[in-house]
This record gives sequence, C-alpha cells and structure tokens, in this order.
Amino acid sequence: MSTKLNLEILKEAQEDSKGLLDLLKDSDINKEVLKRLYSSLKNKKESLFREKDYWTMEEIGSMGRYPKRKAQEIQKQVETINLATFAYHFILGQGLEAALDAFFVSVLPFGCKIIQRDVQLYFKLRLELFLNESIERLKEDAGYDLLQLLNDHFPLDLSSYGPHLSEEEENVMIVIESATTRKKVKEDLKKIVSDHVPQPRPLTDELLAYIRERIERLEHPEKFQENKTPLSFMDELPGARVLIESDFEEPWESTCPSDGKQPTRAIRVTHANQISLNEPTELNLRKERENWTAEEEEALEEGLREVKGPFWVTIKEHVHPKLVTRTNVQIKDKAHGEMKKRKREGLELGPFAYVKRRRATTKSSYF
Repeated sequence: MSTKLNLEILKEAQEDSKGLLDLLKDSDINKEVLKRLYSSLKNKKESLFREKDYWTMEEIGSMGRYPKRKAQEIQKQVETINLATFAYHFILGQGLEAALDAFFVSVLPFGCKIIQRDVQLYFKLRLELFLNESIERLKEDAGYDLLQLLNDHFPLDLSSYGPHLSEEEENVMIVIESATTRKKVKEDLKKIVSDHVPQPRPLTDELLAYIRERIERLEHPEKFQENKTPLSFMDELPGARVLIESDFEEPWESTCPSDGKQPTRAIRVTHANQISLNEPTELNLRKERENWTAEEEEALEEGLREVKGPFWVTIKEHVHPKLVTRTNVQIKDKAHGEMKKRKREGLELGPFAYVKRRRATTKSSYF
C-alpha cells in the first residue's frame, strides 16, 4: 500500500480508538458497542500489521517515508490505538499476558519517563496474573514449583520489561517494585495463593481510573506539565535533606512535557510521611573501613548476577539481606573495586561486568 493510504487507515484506526476510549469515560460501559468498535479497529490494524496487537514507532516507520511535520501526529495516533487495545483486552479479560508484555514498550507514551503510578499499576496487574496462573498450575500438578513461576513473572533484569529499558537509569523503580513484590509474596506464598479468588477482569475500577487519566494525558498534555519543587522546600521540611541522602532513596519521578522537548527531572521527597521528629536513633551500620567478609562478597556477587545491573538498593534490601548493614556507598565502592581488581589481574569479570552497564547520563546517582 502507498504511504498516503497507510496514513488514511492510521487516522481511521485512531478515530475507532477514540470512540472506544470515550465509552470508558462512562460509569456504565456498553460492552457490545465496545466489541463492535474494537472489531472495526482490529480490521484496520490487520491491514497494516496483520496480527500484531501493539505497535512501536519503529514499526510505523517501516511502513513508508512520512513528512517530518507528520511525525508528532502519527505518534499520537499510535499511542491512542495502543491504549485503546490495552484497555479493551483488560476490560474484556482477554489477552492479558500479551497486554502486560507490551506495557512498557508500547502502551506507555513514547519517549516519556515512566512514573511511579505506571509501575505500581503494572505490578498489581502482574500479581493478579501470577496468582491466577498459580491456581491453574496447582490444579494440574499439586507439586508445581511456584517459586520458579514467581521468578518468571517478576524478573530483576530491566531488559525483561523492554529492551529499551536496559540502560535507563530512571527506570530502576521497575526493578525495585519487582523485587519488593517478589519478597512480599515469597514470604507467605502458599497462603497468598490459597486465599486468592481469581478474577476474570482484575482491578477493573483501578484500571479504569488509570486509563481515564491516560486519556486525559493524550487529549490535554498541557495539564500534565511538571511543577518544579523549589530547593528551599528541602530546608523547610524537618529531616528532608537527610532523608533524600539516605540509603532508602527512590528514583526521581518525571512526566512527559507537552512541547515535545526532552523530559526534565523533578526532585521528589520520598517517604515524607515517615519523617520522625524524635531524637535520632543509632543505626546498626558498619564503619567505612571494616573489612568485608567472604560471605558478604559472595552475596554481592550473587546479587549482581541476579539483578544484572548496579541497583544497590535492590541488591541490599530485596535480594541479599546479608548486605543490609552495608551502606549503598560501601556496596558501590566494593563492586567497583572488585571490577578494577579483576581487570588489572586479567581475570574474568563475571557478574561484575554489570557494574558499569548503566549509561552515565547525569552527574548524580540515585544509589
């Protein structure tokens, strides 16, 4: 097909998607109309990409050469179509696994930083799928290894969620949320699974609220520009600066500007509700120069091997609690020192090759 015809089909598919998303704004969703609209949308998608449900901008680019002035319009069309497809599958309880697999690659706005709300919703939905699948597997085999299934659903390698995430420093919250979910479930796995009641359409109300917010972001991006936090705020809030510089920092949270520019970062105070006005307590932290034990060195190596990246908080708090008395700086310095030592002695780097995997995009580090 010609480029002109492809653009016309793309526009028609966007109109079907808008109609589908408009239905989700109502409290009472007409599922028959929803199915009819998606059938029309699916036919148009198949004429462009056959059976593929979710598109990337790279795939759109492969359809033909488009005028540069059309790029932003085409991107919005694709985002609308992907969001409508994702919403349809979850509202109808169909194709949930494929929908989640596409979440970080195609469902979120292209080129925008992932925010905490995106990550939290994803892992809530992923947990529902894990629990549903666990029940089905146990029906077939009472001795099925649920721990392996848990690891499959919640990997600690960013590239598992999307190849473009492998070196994105800001997206480390995905690894942290995955590790946190794994840890919580693993502690009482059998009870959590036995108490679970499978839902064909999990978290419907929360999902609809999220989708309606995403529709608003598509239609009125100017409403979602960042509010910059003045630096003086950190001095006005008791303990805020100490908290931000502590071992329990979280990534900054960003949104996508509406003017097409690169996303900017906003400082976010984490765990503000946990700031204590009481006298400081003595923490059980090691001194900087205390020698590492062989057990700690082994834990660090195993943590890097599993996480496949320099995510010190995740390694310490969620993967290997043997390191919990070490500060993030100590863990980071030890890993860099071991990497340099192995290079100097001509030894295999092993998991220490992951120490410098992340691209140095900023002067500061979260960990």
